[in-house]
Amino acid sequence: MYGFPLAYRYSGNEAFCKMGRNVTEYYLDNLPEDHVPRWDCGAPENHTRDSASAAIAASGLIELASCLPAGNPDRQDTRTPR
Repeated sequence: MYGFPLAYRYSGNEAFCKMGRNVTEYYLDNLPEDHVPRWDCGAPENHTRDSASAAIAASGLIELASCLPAGNPDRQDTRTPR
């Protein structure tokens, strides 16, 4: 999630930005209701949470927003949990 926007920044290849958006959509769609990620996306609801992965994801969201044009409505969506 963090790596694709970085790859886009250094290469300019739009495919990396698109893949970053796809990975982000999957991540956001699979967060628990309280938005604190489980240690594994496939882990049951009652398993350990991983706040470190939330921090890394937040950094990836900020990086992804920077690769989207200013007028793109998805730019705001990358900063707001669903």
